[in-house]
Amino acid sequence: MPKPTPVVTVTLTGPDVSLNQPDVDWQRVRAGGHTFGIAKVTDGLGSPDPAFGKARWKAMSDAGLVRGAYHFGRPQRGRDPKAEVAEFLATLRAAGGLAAGDLVPVLDIEAYGKAGKLSPAQTMDWVRVWVAELRRRVGRQPIIYTGAFWRDAMGNPADNLGCPLWLSAYVQEKELPKLVPVAWKVQGHSLWQHTSKGTCPGIAEPCDLSRFVGTQARFDALRI
Repeated sequence: MPKPTPVVTVTLTGPDVSLNQPDVDWQRVRAGGHTFGIAKVTDGLGSPDPAFGKARWKAMSDAGLVRGAYHFGRPQRGRDPKAEVAEFLATLRAAGGLAAGDLVPVLDIEAYGKAGKLSPAQTMDWVRVWVAELRRRVGRQPIIYTGAFWRDAMGNPADNLGCPLWLSAYVQEKELPKLVPVAWKVQGHSLWQHTSKGTCPGIAEPCDLSRFVGTQARFDALRI
């Protein structure tokens, strides 16, 4: 009998940036060995990231990086998550919009808005509406970026809403299993943000760095 085809895994890396990294040389990021880059687009409502725009979004693509875009969610009393989705997509569209090969959009869920905390159940409902609205408008489930907030503030709900996980955990890799929220215990994390103080060619300031380990097909499943 023929031998089974071995499973080939790849390790891919990349930074994510915001107004804290106002000037990025994406060509140097790519030359430094990184595969992807993710940029903050909006924060809550009425607070687009000042470093994001057409120039940044285009430069990421021109450098040959798999580019991604994230929204920093602000669940709070009286805030319709659909409004945050609308502003996020409008801001992204003004910069050129999503293209084939980009990562699916990301919802960063790690803090409440100024109008006040919601209960864990209300917070989960808020996230559920955000995810459903993004899928309605884009046709794909977003990636959810989270960690301690999901486990603690949200009460560690078991429903992952069909979304891949980008796990924030600044620990040794051997410690990761105990930090994955219960909703993703079976499939595990897709991306791992392992530091907020990384160094990266082309970025003068410390930055977040993330890693993907898995098959190329699994990584490509995170793309549009």
